[in-house]
Amino acid sequence: MIPRTAVLNIGLVLLLTGLFFSRFALAVGMAVLVSSAAVHYCTRGSRHFRFEKPLLVYTSVFLMYLLTGFYSEDKQFFTERIRVCLPFLLLPFAFSLPMLQDEKKWSLWLFYYFLLVSVTAVWSIISYFLVYDSFGLFTENGTLLPTPINHVRYSLMVAFAILVGTHLFFNFGFKHWSVKSFTFLLIAFLILYLHFLAVRSGIVGFYLSMFFIGIREFVARKKIRHTILAAFMVATSLTSFRLIPSLQKKLQVTYQSVLSILQKREIENLSDNGRVKSIEAGLYVGFSNLWTGVGLGDVKNEVVKYYKDDSSGWASIELLPHNQFVFVFAAAGLPGLLLFTFAVLYPIFYYRFWRYNLVMGFNLIMLSSFFFDHGLETQIGVGFYLITQYVLIQMKEPVYNSEA
Repeated sequence: MIPRTAVLNIGLVLLLTGLFFSRFALAVGMAVLVSSAAVHYCTRGSRHFRFEKPLLVYTSVFLMYLLTGFYSEDKQFFTERIRVCLPFLLLPFAFSLPMLQDEKKWSLWLFYYFLLVSVTAVWSIISYFLVYDSFGLFTENGTLLPTPINHVRYSLMVAFAILVGTHLFFNFGFKHWSVKSFTFLLIAFLILYLHFLAVRSGIVGFYLSMFFIGIREFVARKKIRHTILAAFMVATSLTSFRLIPSLQKKLQVTYQSVLSILQKREIENLSDNGRVKSIEAGLYVGFSNLWTGVGLGDVKNEVVKYYKDDSSGWASIELLPHNQFVFVFAAAGLPGLLLFTFAVLYPIFYYRFWRYNLVMGFNLIMLSSFFFDHGLETQIGVGFYLITQYVLIQMKEPVYNSEA
């Protein structure tokens, strides 16, 4: 019989690896952890389980979506969406069984994640050169680097990996200086890569987390070395604004889009125009069904109806609201929006996450991304958010001890 520890390790390997390479591996990893927890519950009872309150709050998000199924007319689309949301129901149960209370274990898992992001980023750079031979195309039209998954979700993973690498650099007991130097070089590489990738969600999350860490280390803890490092990382990044053509182009596009919004003109950039139109559609649908929303299954049909009434060409694209809060508002109304907002903020206040750089940095990255994307409505997005959040909750005591 395979020891429970080995089963948990297999499940975590599949979950983390699946985030980058295989949705099937992601699903199998979740099944392994849930099955292990179920077997443990049936054979030993519930005495070893710790049903943390934030985990139960996440479960309520799934129940909220499930409830909207009673008044969703499009049952097929509802079934597709609720399947994506299953981790909200299953992972809290799986992670209620303690797994990562040993500091060395969770540090190794963090290092594994850090290496996964670094390897895929190197692959991304190599793949670009194999196709284009030079960075000339960046200068011409700001072409994105190839990424193993959706570029928005991947940029968030890269931003968090930078925080993970920094945390390991200061807190993990590397036995040889070469490994620590290697970690530092990977951190520098990922910072540059994030700016070459030029995805605004990841860049905004990175700067928010760096700003928070720099201020907190200087004001609350008086640890100048961390503040200097945060300032150095930001200063290094700022130089990329003048050196990286793809980032320059993205900033120009963003500036023009914001200017168009302020002047109430049509946004020229197709991506930004679609994002704004989708948010407008979601808000209209939400306010038109303030107390119940239209139901998870009917969000697509209702926003498409808005596009048609607005004489917009977006109806054929069926673009969903590119804002997680607006999406929930359209699907479940004001009560659903309040419940979801409470669910994503509750762990921060329940565990006082603002006191811990790594954990608060992750939450800042994700919360900022919710304003630009409906990331929790995709398998990779919800997987990355919940897996990382649950792992950090599991590790809260070792994290606190190392950063206190």
